[in-house]
Amino acid sequence: MTVPRGEPHFPQVTAPARLRALTRHDLHDLPGDHVDPTLGTLTQLAAQALRIDLVAVNIIDAARQITFAASTGEGGQLELRESFCAHVVERDETVLVPDVRLDGTFEHLALARAGAIVAYAATPLRSSDGQVLGTLCAVDTRPRDFTTEEVRELTAFARLAQAHLAQRAALRDARHERAQLQALLEAVPLATFATDQNGVVRLWNDAAQRMYGHPKDEVLGQPLPTLRAQDAQPTRTPGDLPVGLQEERRRTLDGRTLDTHVHRAELRDAQGALVLTVDVASDVTDTRRARRLLEQQSQVLEDMSEAVISCDLQYRVLTWNAAAARMYGYDWEDMVGRDFRTVIATRFDASGADAFYRDIHTRGSWEGQIVQTRRDGREVHVRGRTTLMRDVDGQPSGFVTVNEDVTERQALHAQLEHLAYTDAVTGLANRQALLRFLHERAPVWPCGVLFIDLDDFKLVNDVHGHAVGDAVLVETAARLRRAAPDAFIARFSGDEFVVVVTAPLEPLSVAEAVQRELDGLWTIGTRSVRLNASVGVAHGDEELPPGELLRRADVAMYTAKTGGKDRMAEYDDRTDEARQERAILAAELARGLTRGEVVLAWQPRVHLSEGHVVAVEALARWQHPERGLVSPGVFIPVAEESGLIHELGREVLRQACAQGQAWANTGRPVRIAVNVSAAELARDDVVQDVRDALTRSGLPPRLLEVEVTESAAMQDLHVNAEKLRALAELGVAVAIDDFGTGYSSLNYLRHLPARIVKVDQSFVRDLTSDTTGTARSIVRAIVTLAHGVQMRVVAEGVETEEQRAVLLALGCEDAQGFLFARPMPAEEVGRLLWR
Repeated sequence: MTVPRGEPHFPQVTAPARLRALTRHDLHDLPGDHVDPTLGTLTQLAAQALRIDLVAVNIIDAARQITFAASTGEGGQLELRESFCAHVVERDETVLVPDVRLDGTFEHLALARAGAIVAYAATPLRSSDGQVLGTLCAVDTRPRDFTTEEVRELTAFARLAQAHLAQRAALRDARHERAQLQALLEAVPLATFATDQNGVVRLWNDAAQRMYGHPKDEVLGQPLPTLRAQDAQPTRTPGDLPVGLQEERRRTLDGRTLDTHVHRAELRDAQGALVLTVDVASDVTDTRRARRLLEQQSQVLEDMSEAVISCDLQYRVLTWNAAAARMYGYDWEDMVGRDFRTVIATRFDASGADAFYRDIHTRGSWEGQIVQTRRDGREVHVRGRTTLMRDVDGQPSGFVTVNEDVTERQALHAQLEHLAYTDAVTGLANRQALLRFLHERAPVWPCGVLFIDLDDFKLVNDVHGHAVGDAVLVETAARLRRAAPDAFIARFSGDEFVVVVTAPLEPLSVAEAVQRELDGLWTIGTRSVRLNASVGVAHGDEELPPGELLRRADVAMYTAKTGGKDRMAEYDDRTDEARQERAILAAELARGLTRGEVVLAWQPRVHLSEGHVVAVEALARWQHPERGLVSPGVFIPVAEESGLIHELGREVLRQACAQGQAWANTGRPVRIAVNVSAAELARDDVVQDVRDALTRSGLPPRLLEVEVTESAAMQDLHVNAEKLRALAELGVAVAIDDFGTGYSSLNYLRHLPARIVKVDQSFVRDLTSDTTGTARSIVRAIVTLAHGVQMRVVAEGVETEEQRAVLLALGCEDAQGFLFARPMPAEEVGRLLWR
């Protein structure tokens, strides 16, 4: 059902019967900041179970939505016209919206426009008589499809919330009745009536009138109305009724059925003749209902997948659900009354046990990761949250803990971490690990970096084959470890290695030891291979960024190589001709940007299974008037170093959006993918640049995709995530490029509003040639990780049908590469789109 724009109309929300139900449950005209702590705990449990940003209980009265409880601990209110949940109450059904921005009912609401709510699920909360009081809703700031299991869990928590509201109403009713009973001037405060020997009512107090609904003036002097729920007409005379306390189900005037405790007494005269039968009844319906609700709540706790444990202030176990028994190997009978700390050994994370006790007693809760020991001695990694419980007087009474077993998730993360930072061939650190070491892990600033290149290694592969070449690389790693056992060693790429030297080691001495180890005749299996190496040495400087230190070592290595190979060279500013060449190129690029020398080539991206074009990527090309076509690998690093990357990025974005709109005008719209560098993403005006390009070109935001590399996005995760979210709110798709070469972390990835992950071409290239299967494992892990957060996977650099088949089998949706098309002019893309 789609609600038209304008002021919404909610006839069911404002129905008198529903508003009366709110009043009965003490939920009408609530203050806007009212928060129910019990429901607050329930919403926190629900948010953890659903792994979602926010779960809230919202009460809808005649004019407002009041947040009665939320997993964030905060309350609040909204006008009905801005309320998501008012629509759910109006429909009286569960509502699931994967992306509210695409839903006609909700897309115009302020919270949807602001991106505060993207995915939305809610189910009605009903009173015992079926009136809808409000909703239990779950919201996320990212699009998501709610699974059947998640809907089932949401419904289960809704039943708990309904039970609590019913119990709350029942307790309110009980308090109200007690207040009235205390004010009565009657001797008996219970529903009391008396009948004579003929069954005529002689006494009917106010409590009886309230319980059974029969007005006193209509009952007195008349035959006793039928009260037994099972019998339409009495079948026994008053003298035959059982005497004493008993349980009966009784019927009220309006047809309701009550559970009652009844004490019946007979008054007789001196001759033993029956004078009066006195009936005193108490309504135990709410007590029975509360007991049933408690049983239901206990069942829900038993059915939860997380271990739920409650303890008193001495940590003696009070409750212990089935998931706790599975997690730790102890049944409830083994744990009840025992000190949890003495039975389950616990090892805290870096925050320590002190932080646990401090947070519990100062903030009222603690959340973190711990390692605990099962009954069988195995360790289990646990993500837990412990909350301090308080009694009705607000005094601490114990603790409730919800623990989730994350052992398998930890193992998967560790495996992915290893794959991301370890070279698959040599077992050394890879380039990303090297950069991370230089940025984060070096205990002191490196006093030098050695850049090592195996001379004529390509000849080894050409003559002996890649298997021998890989064996040479493995042997190189072993020899480097012998030459520099206390240094950090990484395989940088191909046949290039980097050694980071820190004090007290001396770079030149280590370089000489490296050359001695690598120079000579090597025996690889049954083959003999003559090898040597060119070594470049750059000396550290605290003013020198790690990237520049690497570059200087690289320059020095090429100096050694161009000087005849099999030698060592130190970096010398006077011989850094490459730097001068880059300065010249930067000046020429600045002029070229103003003269229109930068043009675009386009590489199509295709759907792997169906083969049609799903997007085209804009690739910058520099047509130099004298140098000819300059490679992007040459001028883009120059642009980044000189600061021209911002002007270059704006020009590429301008041309790309204009061309995309031109194709759309021909009736063949296609998504345009534009790369944004780390330097561009770091600028505050990057979002405005995209907005301006879209406005000037008229290109719809949905036809633009911004690609940022994984490493660029992670450089300042919080700030960059905000910028990417701003782009996503414009309607622009966000893609993570070169995925797998950087952090490759679910924890980082879930903070980014990306829809697409692009697998780096280095993994694709090794898919069919890597005999160890490592490349395939990496791609499978990336696909699993991306699909776990509802992201589409694109493979780069696909060149063979065999690679395409493997990628398709691994679940990759899209691909680009020479197998499908090389970069081409816009005219050829236009013809391709019109096929």
